[in-house]
Amino acid sequence: MVLYRKEGYCLFKKIARYIVILCLYSLVYMVLVENVGWLSFLIGLAVSFIAILFSGKYLLFESYDQLFPMRFWGFLIYVFYLFAKIIQSGIQAAIMTISGKTKLFYSRYESVLNDDFTLDLLANSITLTPGTVTVNRKENVLLVMQLGKEDAGFDSKDINALEKKIKKLVARNEG
Repeated sequence: MVLYRKEGYCLFKKIARYIVILCLYSLVYMVLVENVGWLSFLIGLAVSFIAILFSGKYLLFESYDQLFPMRFWGFLIYVFYLFAKIIQSGIQAAIMTISGKTKLFYSRYESVLNDDFTLDLLANSITLTPGTVTVNRKENVLLVMQLGKEDAGFDSKDINALEKKIKKLVARNEG
């Protein structure tokens, strides 16, 4: 009886993780078709479901919940945090550009993240924020180009904050 409850709980956790992945892929679908609405979201869910079934059966060696382990609330918090950072960075980049006293800085950023999924998420998040671009990634070292003031140097505090949020987003269950 206890084994049955534990298996049911594991199945519930697996379904919850797939729901997060489906919602994420559905949002990506809405961005790609450039249409925001319930119908687009539902079509995105259907397309995502078919894509997950196909890729899970024919393309992947592990299940999605093992390859992309995300916490639902962590995902929502991260999306809102990243959106706020994009707006904040856009305003800062615009002000620096208008001032005319800007310089491009290149720096190597060594991340504490150690798997491809989280490192790619960090690299893409850096590139999404205006004024920064991830130029290259080799293992856990990112080459980042950043727009900054002439009298300042490379500033990694925003990248550190993104990295901490990604660590909270990813759930590694060993039990």
